[in-house]
Amino acid sequence: MWVAVHDQVLGTKSRKLASAIGCSQNEVIGILVRLWLWGLINADRDGKVLYVDEAEIAGALSLGHAPGIDPQTVVEQLVECGYLDRTEDGIYIHDWAEWQSYWYSRLDRRAKDSERKRRERDAKRGDTSPGEEPEPAKPKESVTSKAKQAEKYGEEFEKFWSVYPLKKGKVEAFKKYNARRKEGHTADDLLAAAAAYASECQRYNTEDRYKKHAKTFLGSGLPFLDYLPKAGGAREAVDEENPYADWRT
Repeated sequence: MWVAVHDQVLGTKSRKLASAIGCSQNEVIGILVRLWLWGLINADRDGKVLYVDEAEIAGALSLGHAPGIDPQTVVEQLVECGYLDRTEDGIYIHDWAEWQSYWYSRLDRRAKDSERKRRERDAKRGDTSPGEEPEPAKPKESVTSKAKQAEKYGEEFEKFWSVYPLKKGKVEAFKKYNARRKEGHTADDLLAAAAAYASECQRYNTEDRYKKHAKTFLGSGLPFLDYLPKAGGAREAVDEENPYADWRT
């Protein structure tokens, strides 16, 4: 541990303190440095002295003092000269947060570095990615919640959604699903296509970022037909009408 000692310490206050306790200004610098080093352990970031009284401060400053210097007088004069503040809340080292800000900034940097290294270790173990907080566990969907979902989207779409390999954009997917049903595509065909696509993604270990969104899979270009047997003709007919149909979804 270390403390910052600024050139401003060589001023009127330190000369006044030296005169009051009967020592040189150089000895006063030594007293102040001892006080501040002691404060790193015994004071909080605001400079409030914790769990000790003025007698104990005097005891800490008595170590190594010159003959003829009374530690209790030193404490009294530290208060009188403005190096210690007596308040109703306790004793404070004057302007502690300002003068020792370098030390606390270093502690904060060390804490951040430790946290960063911890996350990197976790990432190597597969727990999370560097710089990312682990995602909280998602609550299990209750039976009541599932029933409400089935009521909202319909049992056939829920079966499709349970099979489809990317669970994103459910509302838009439901709209596309209904549009395809109105065109005459059966729920069984859509379910079979979703299952075939899911099987393909699993077989090739496709990452989520490369999987089609369900709204695209069910888009007006009918990509899902590629995952049904003997669907080439129907797909080609649509593509000939608008080869860029998929781009709209």
